[in-house]
Amino acid sequence: MLYIYDLDGTVIDSSHRLGDGSLDDWFANNTPDNIALDGLLPLAEHLKMRNERGDETMVCTSRQMTDADYEFVVENLNPIYILHRAHGDDTPCGAMKLDLLSRFAARMGLAWGEFVKHSVMFDDNDDVLDTLSDNGLTTIDARKYQ
Repeated sequence: MLYIYDLDGTVIDSSHRLGDGSLDDWFANNTPDNIALDGLLPLAEHLKMRNERGDETMVCTSRQMTDADYEFVVENLNPIYILHRAHGDDTPCGAMKLDLLSRFAARMGLAWGEFVKHSVMFDDNDDVLDTLSDNGLTTIDARKYQ
């Protein structure tokens, strides 16, 4: 089984970086010092437990990852795979994550139908939950665990 986790609002509390909620504020607050202040949410323990059991874990985030983001994620969560938004990509989150996961499945030699049989995703975004579940992936609303 592949366990897929969103970052912000699912396994990481980065609310101190939101500012007024605009993308400009997010980028302005996306400094290594602010990233180091991120905290872990309860589902982070689930991800770490899955790692300890030898299950496959993945982070699939709408973030445009920086080196400091990678350092924090690897140090605190250590997933096997990390998928993220490409710099400059403004695709809505659901469609962007569907594309990332579809391309990942193809790289692994799996048809989408086979991939979704063996995967589950935790996310806190309605667009992501709706888009991926409408395409056959089992999704779990991370807000139920906060």
